Amino acid sequence: MVPLNRSMFIDYGDQKESFGQPQQFTFGYILLAAPISSPGAGADLTASQRVWFPAGEVWYDYFTHEMKQGGHTADISKPLDEFPLYVRGGWVLPMQPYTPRPASAPLDTLVMRVYPAAKDVDNTFTLYEDDGISLDYQKGGYATTPLRYTQSGNKAIVSVEPVEGGYPGLVKRRAYRLQLPAFQSGAKVKVNGKIVKPSYDDTVGCHVVSVPAMPLSRRITIEYDK
Repeated sequence: MVPLNRSMFIDYGDQKESFGQPQQFTFGYILLAAPISSPGAGADLTASQRVWFPAGEVWYDYFTHEMKQGGHTADISKPLDEFPLYVRGGWVLPMQPYTPRPASAPLDTLVMRVYPAAKDVDNTFTLYEDDGISLDYQKGGYATTPLRYTQSGNKAIVSVEPVEGGYPGLVKRRAYRLQLPAFQSGAKVKVNGKIVKPSYDDTVGCHVVSVPAMPLSRRITIEYDK
């Protein structure tokens, strides 16, 4: 087992630069965070932090969607209501709509954000769920959902595989919202083989593909030009 928050050398120990980055950490396999601990200046209290981006990856600012190529270090400036948080390209980042109790709220809408990878990839991230209250997960009371992202040339496919396992309180049907910050207007999108039109969400600054609630036993595929 490895910790959820971990030093850069745990995942990138083959790069010598990873051993000298105490100001940042990875949060799971997809997120890179570098909290700012210095006071800010100006009306929005802007401050900066040094961020090292591991080579062989491409990273995207969670707030602005700005892309950073791996293999270099940069000073990142942020206002008080943001901080250096980057998403690894080529993976499905699962999220959920705001709720005061995210650990135990029914996940009836799965929000997914995807940024392009630096090269063709075939990556699968596993979404884990349990009731968020009891210890039943120790007895098998949990569910997992494989979230797969494949990229080949200019084509990309996000696949939500059927849910495996279960527990009391697991929803029977689920809606999906796929956020595509790098999506080009006018590109074609297909959901389970049918052409759909993405909408633009000003709150997150990107196009969104919405899929109505479907049984968890059904495979969902979203294909688009990246």
